[in-house]
Amino acid sequence: MASIGLEYGVYDLTSRNRAASQSIARYATLHGGTDVALGLLGFLPIPGAGPLSMVAALCAQIPIYTGMAGELQSIYQKPSMDFEVQRILGSGIRTGSALELGKELVIDPGIDIAVHAGIDMSQQFGQSFFQEIGGEIARELAAGFALAFIPILGGFVSTGLDLALAVTMTWRVGTMVSMYYQNGGAWVGDRHETYERAKELTGGVSIENTGRVNLDGIPSKVERVKNYQVSKLAEFVDSLLEVAPDLTDNKIRSKLQGMGVPADVIEGVIRRVRG
Repeated sequence: MASIGLEYGVYDLTSRNRAASQSIARYATLHGGTDVALGLLGFLPIPGAGPLSMVAALCAQIPIYTGMAGELQSIYQKPSMDFEVQRILGSGIRTGSALELGKELVIDPGIDIAVHAGIDMSQQFGQSFFQEIGGEIARELAAGFALAFIPILGGFVSTGLDLALAVTMTWRVGTMVSMYYQNGGAWVGDRHETYERAKELTGGVSIENTGRVNLDGIPSKVERVKNYQVSKLAEFVDSLLEVAPDLTDNKIRSKLQGMGVPADVIEGVIRRVRG
C-alpha cells in the first residue's frame, strides 16, 4: 500500500483541495450536459417518457463517477514533490520567469497528516453504491418524478431534475472522496455515513456548481475528520515542543496558520498538547 501525501504547508492539502474542487466542477459540467441530452427523451409524446429518461440518466452516471473518483485519488495520492513540480510548472508557464520558478522549487516539506490506504477509489461508486443510496435519491425526487409522467411537461421536469441531480451527485461523490483522504485514508464511519455527511455539506438537489462546497472547510464541519487532523498535528507540535519547550500558544498558532490549518483545528491542537 502506498503512502498518501496530504500535507499542510506550501504545496499542501489546500493546494490539493483546490485541484480537487476544479476537477469536481469540471465533471459536474460534463455530467450535467450528458444528463440534459438524456433528459430530452422525456419530450417523447408517450406516457412515462419523463421517468424513463431520468432512469437512463441515473444509469449513465456510473462511468462519470468512477472516472472522477480515479482522478481525485490521483490528486490526493500523488507524491508531494510530484504534485508541487506540477503546480510550479503551471505557474512558471504563466509567469514566464525561470528565476521565479527556481526560487519556488525551494519548498517546505510540510507535515504528513495521512496514513496508508489500499482501496481503488474508482471502484467505490459503481452499482452497489447506487443500490445503497437509491431509496434516498428516490425520496428526494419523489414530487418531480410524479410530474415527469405527464407527457411533454414531463420532458421539462425530467430535464431540469436530471441536470440538478447530475450536478448535486457529482459534488456529493467528489466531497466523499476528499473527506476520505482528509480523514487519513478512511471513510467517516463507513461509505454510507460518509455519503450522509457529504449530502449535508452539498445541500439539496440543485444546479449550483460554482463554489458549492469548500473542501478546506471539511474538518470544521465533520468532527471525525477534525479529530483525526488534530491528533496528527498535535504529534507535530509535540515534536516542536521537544526542541523548543518555551514556544508560546501564539507562536504555535502562527506556525499552523502559515501551514494553512483551519482556526478551529489549531485551537484543538493547542488544547490537545497543553492538556
